[in-house]
This record gives sequence, C-alpha cells and structure tokens, in this order.
Amino acid sequence: MMAAPGLAAARGVSAIAGKPQYPTEGYCWEGSNNTLGAVRNGCPSTKVWVMPAVIDAPGWYVATTTVYALNTSATVGCMVEGVNAAANWHWFEPMLYVQSFGSDQQISTKGAYVPAGGQLYIHCEVGPGSWIKGTTWALQ
Repeated sequence: MMAAPGLAAARGVSAIAGKPQYPTEGYCWEGSNNTLGAVRNGCPSTKVWVMPAVIDAPGWYVATTTVYALNTSATVGCMVEGVNAAANWHWFEPMLYVQSFGSDQQISTKGAYVPAGGQLYIHCEVGPGSWIKGTTWALQ
C-alpha cells in the first residue's frame, strides 16, 4: 500500500524495540505475556527508555506513544529527538506528560527536526510500575 501524494506514511515499533538510556539499568525493565511488546519499569525510581525510529527523509517528525501511567507518583512523559549524522548536534522538544492515570494514554509530541543522514529517537521517562506500549512517528 502506498501513501497518498503529499502525505507521509507513518511507521511504528513496539516498545520492546528500544533500550534503557543507561545500559546498566537493563535489570529495571520487564515485559509481560499480557502486554506483548510493552516494557514496564520495575525499579523504585523513574527511568528513561529510548526507542529508535527509522526515517526515510530529512524533516520535522512527530510521534505518538502509547503508555500506561500508574498514578501521579509514577507518571510517564515522552519527547522526540533528532540528531545529525555526526551525532554532535540535536533538535528536541520538552518532555510531554500524560494527563490521566490508570489506563492507556497517548502522548503526541510537537516534533523534532532530523537533517539528511540523521536519526530520530523517542525518549520516555517512566515512573515505577508504569509502562510504555509502543510508538508511531511520521514526517510532519
């Protein structure tokens, strides 16, 4: 299937395609047979999960990430980050947090620029016991 002219096709991944921001915190993250592809922060403090996002062209990208925040003490926030090919310059937005708790919520980012040859990442701060389910992104 092809995207309509002028519209960018969205891509997506399950959260399990990502990794902890700090590899030494890998023990904090767990999955579940009931939430295929999702990851849960099993540690007693907030941790960051990073998901790579494959892109086809330079430009401004937005993302929508599905999360489950347990409560106000275990909230979830996400942002997108564009990085240049040399990985020495980046474009990002402030972290956006869920407004409701105890059910799946979507965090829709405002966007980040990715130059030619660059990369796109979705970062999420995940409170204790909260989940990241997956993310989609598209050229704005």
